[in-house]
Amino acid sequence: MTHLSDENTGGGATGAPIDHPLWLFGTEGAQEWLVPGRNRELVPLAVLDFSDSAGYRGKGGRAMTVDSLHFLLAEIFLFETDLPVSAVAFIDTDARKVVNFTHDMLTLEQIAPFLETQEQTPILAWGMAGEDLQDDGVEVRLRTPHDGRERFLRVPLDELGDTLVDWMVRKRCCRRIDPPSWYRRPGSDVLGGYAGALDNLLLQVVADGKNGLIDPHDAGTHNRMADGALDLAAARPGAAAQLELVALATCLYARRAGVLDEVNRERAMELLQQPRPDDHPVRKLAPLWMFELGRKLEALSLSMELARRAQGPYARWLAGLDQKA
Repeated sequence: MTHLSDENTGGGATGAPIDHPLWLFGTEGAQEWLVPGRNRELVPLAVLDFSDSAGYRGKGGRAMTVDSLHFLLAEIFLFETDLPVSAVAFIDTDARKVVNFTHDMLTLEQIAPFLETQEQTPILAWGMAGEDLQDDGVEVRLRTPHDGRERFLRVPLDELGDTLVDWMVRKRCCRRIDPPSWYRRPGSDVLGGYAGALDNLLLQVVADGKNGLIDPHDAGTHNRMADGALDLAAARPGAAAQLELVALATCLYARRAGVLDEVNRERAMELLQQPRPDDHPVRKLAPLWMFELGRKLEALSLSMELARRAQGPYARWLAGLDQKA
């Protein structure tokens, strides 16, 4: 965590780099077997929170998409390249709120305190979203540490992920990899909803008792977040596994706060018990989530079933769950 000067807050913000998908928080190190391996010899990429020129005037899920753009882009790099990457979120720990940058793009002077705390200076990507994410696009700055130059790109939202990955590959910063069979990017029809669910999950994570960076949420807030995420996953079955993953993680944090209602607990269990291939992330993570939801017998039964075929890091992860139970 590091301090960042920020005029939006009237003081400062603390930046936290998150080097795995947000929905893997609380899953006992599952990124070791769920996220493709990183090439640790490469210079890492840090995707900073993007500024929003429209503030919260955007229609539909636009504002949520911009709020979570750093998470959305980092997720693409995590599953489609071998580059070590983190999404950097900023929290005003005095006002106890997550900072959403508006109107002005972050300057290099503002970012400098974050860079000073990094063991290795990363490649930086940051920028500002235009009024219309397609017509005005997203203005991106890229800065590589080997020459200190800043490159400027303006790209429509639906081309942004491919453009950044292509640029990194062309500059030999990383290589493309084949993503897991279950992975696909959320389509435009669900992107705003998925981004909103990520935004809510971040609020849950930073308010969790283990982090305590903002004040706790009440039961109504937690369950509204769970309702929305579960509704999105139910409305788009098969659209992208991440919709189910973020919904379950949202329920997990509500449960850990002791406020998940019985309706949402049962909805989460129904999602966990749906038939899936053994390599699907929801099935592989299900023993942990069932255990967290208070369904220990189901958790142990599924863990034993999966353990018969499990190997390597996943087998060790399952064994650790059994010990915890």
